Amino acid sequence: MRTEIASLKPGEISKPLRSPFGWQIVKLNERKAEGVRSMGEVRDAIVKALRDARIKENTTRYLESIKTRDPVTLDDKGIADITKN
Repeated sequence: MRTEIASLKPGEISKPLRSPFGWQIVKLNERKAEGVRSMGEVRDAIVKALRDARIKENTTRYLESIKTRDPVTLDDKGIADITKN
């Protein structure tokens, strides 16, 4: 599949290609030269990714501490009362 995509020229559309995700048709809009981007160009994206990762980590840690401190228990009578209505 990669060779078919690599051989496309800008504006061309591929024939249907089978991938692990099903059938796909690819249109190449443009090719950009490889290069290194400056820290100024990527700084905001890096900061956002690090913040998002920290938020996810802190949320997971907090939820785990709640489960450990106050384990969930089921009140069979309370559930029965709720389901009667």
